[in-house]
Formats: sequence, structure tokens, C-alpha cells
Amino acid sequence: MSPTGRAKDSSTDGAIWFANSDGVRRFDGTKFERFRTRGTPVWALMVTSQGRTFASSWLGADFFDGQQFQPFPSRETRLARLQTSALAEGREGRLHL
Repeated sequence: MSPTGRAKDSSTDGAIWFANSDGVRRFDGTKFERFRTRGTPVWALMVTSQGRTFASSWLGADFFDGQQFQPFPSRETRLARLQTSALAEGREGRLHL
């Protein structure tokens, strides 16, 4: 994996997240770990102020549950398939797609 990507962000534990054409990678300072998302390429990547990691693609937004990426929101199937090319966090901590 090239250290460049479509998007990158860092988490509260100091890890750096990279999004590229084949999913998301996390660099913990020692090694890269690859995670699959529902859609590729990943268009946007964001770590919130609460430390939650989100990725988005043509298949919608996904969130990292600590093990893998899951559809977001998980209960709203129609919203979970909303094509999302940007992610932002509002002042109140809400995710904006």
C-alpha cells in the first residue's frame, strides 16, 4: 500500500487511517492493517471527536466497530445505502453525510 490515499485522518490513539481504492488501512506506528468497506473506492474518511471512524463510498457510509466496518446507520437500510462523498461532524457531535 502506498502511504498516499484518497483521504486520511488520525484517531485519538495516535493511529492514522488511510482510504484508497481498495478500502481502508490503519497505521498504528508499526504496521498497516487493512479493512474492507462495502464499496470501493472509499470517497471520504473521518474520525469523530468521540473516536468513531467512518468511511463512505457509492454504497453508503460505514462505521468501524472496533473489528470491521459496518453499514451506518445500521437500523435504517435505506439511509445505509445513501451514496456519500463527504463526511463532517457538526458542533453537537452529529455526523453529516
